[in-house]
Amino acid sequence: MKHIRFALFVALAAALVPGDPATAAAEAPETGGSAGALGLLDSLAARVPSILGSVADLAGRAAALRGSRDERALREVERETVAMRRELGSFYLADGREDRAAEQFRNAVGNDPADTAAIFELANLRQRSGDWMEAMELYRVVYGYDPSYANVQGFHNALARAHADRLRLGGLGYVDSTLASAEASAAWSMGLSSSLDLRAGLVSREIKRYVDATFLVDDGMGGTTPVTETPSTQSLRDASMALLWSPPGGGLGVELELGATVFDRRASPGYAADAGDILSAFGGYDPWPRAALRTRFGSRGVSAQLDLGARLMEESLIPGRPLMYRGSAEGSLTLPFMDFSYARTYARMDGILVDRDFADLRGVATALQEIAFGLHLDDAPWTNLMLSAEASFEHAFRPEPWLYYAPDRVLNVRGAAAWMTWLGLSRGNVLGLSARLAGGLYADAGSAYPIVQADARVEWTRRDAVLSARAFGTQTFPRGGDGYWAFGLELSGSVPVPDLIAP
Repeated sequence: MKHIRFALFVALAAALVPGDPATAAAEAPETGGSAGALGLLDSLAARVPSILGSVADLAGRAAALRGSRDERALREVERETVAMRRELGSFYLADGREDRAAEQFRNAVGNDPADTAAIFELANLRQRSGDWMEAMELYRVVYGYDPSYANVQGFHNALARAHADRLRLGGLGYVDSTLASAEASAAWSMGLSSSLDLRAGLVSREIKRYVDATFLVDDGMGGTTPVTETPSTQSLRDASMALLWSPPGGGLGVELELGATVFDRRASPGYAADAGDILSAFGGYDPWPRAALRTRFGSRGVSAQLDLGARLMEESLIPGRPLMYRGSAEGSLTLPFMDFSYARTYARMDGILVDRDFADLRGVATALQEIAFGLHLDDAPWTNLMLSAEASFEHAFRPEPWLYYAPDRVLNVRGAAAWMTWLGLSRGNVLGLSARLAGGLYADAGSAYPIVQADARVEWTRRDAVLSARAFGTQTFPRGGDGYWAFGLELSGSVPVPDLIAP
């Protein structure tokens, strides 16, 4: 045991005392045996605090060095993991497994948020899946790191133009055998997400009915009584807001529209504001709410729609007529065949509510069948010809023409030819021209006579802005009396407001 203690003492001395360890061990017995050893221990004890401080410092430095090595090693592993994730994502993408590819690219971006290659590939995948808004955000991230990477600006701006907010303005003038009207409209549409759009619109319309009309109205006692309407003027304002939902990938679309039609009674004859009413400055306006729900289905060219709606009938605003609301349910199915050809079936059922009497609804039914054959005539300029035939039937189950349009077993059979062409001009301008001429037979319960309709349209497109003008007209040729005629002129334009990275 004594030999072991002495060996430990010599080892400690060799580690802590400068000089040759063998010399120190040899000198220890010569200094007087145990007395010399005790003196050496006292000397070592005095130096222990400084020695321990040095050891702690060395331990700290060693730990820091080990930590830095671990951090460097961890960063190296992360870099290798990001590269492996990116390569695995590219493999899945080449194999057609886009969901797995997107997952790997997201993992790569999670480990390295500045990996422009992984971010760009993920953006491209989101664009292909229909999530254009996330794709644009990811393209912007890539542009922030490297503006010259893979033409990322072009990819972003192409999406920005395709899904830009859009301002639409329009004007319509219309005149027929009984009235004249003028309309101005404005609408703004914007994307809230890749699957949800918002549209808001305003319409102002002035209607002047300039023909005296006399109707024989059922007096409720088995007879009739004449009712005469004199010329009148109606001033309308309409405001609406709609949400359009269409999930990425298409095939389904749902639109919910809420709005109100406001009748300005100040334009009516005999209107006088109540001067004693504190709200007289805001009086003279009657708002009537309206709503519509529209659904679209489509797959491989086949499309169908189902619409439900309810709104105030404008005929209600004619002096002497009751309040009338129209509720509608309509649907259509379009089946394409060959090139540029289709067959369409349409049906609609209207329920008319008079003076809020739900127990006494009026019904109007409409059905239409159309078949159209399209012919491609030329590539330069791109020119098509469309030949179509259609037949429609309308019937009001309670004919009341003094209240609203109430067709009595009306059959309309028409044939039409439509020509359209697009001319490419300089500096990205495109001029579109189209014309349509239709003719046929209009028949109701009492008579049948020819009808002719014509429509012409000019459209100018510069980049993404569109300006168009349209003229249309209708003329009937009854055997006796004056025929019905109508003519209209419409101007419209739309301007996109894209969120571009740079022009």
